[in-house]
Amino acid sequence: MRLWDVRSHRRIGGTLTGHRGPVNAVTFTRGGAVIATAAGDDTVRLWSTGLQNKIGQPLTTGTKGFWTMAASPDGRTLIAGGGHDGSTAVWRLTDS
Repeated sequence: MRLWDVRSHRRIGGTLTGHRGPVNAVTFTRGGAVIATAAGDDTVRLWSTGLQNKIGQPLTTGTKGFWTMAASPDGRTLIAGGGHDGSTAVWRLTDS
């Protein structure tokens, strides 16, 4: 995944790698400190926008691929939905 500054049309930093399949959904937490991505490898990953590196291990549920994601307004909860089996998943995010 690559981040772009929409005002200047320039790429920000390097390429974020870690998924083994195409990224299907992306969301930012409030304030943009964390990016969450869902991919065709059936995982959700968290990324630090400042350091542009992975945070922790991938989040998994056994569901086949998510197509939509959202973070709660306080940035402490992440929800992903639209899995191939129609399921949704909710994770409580912590600072650790």
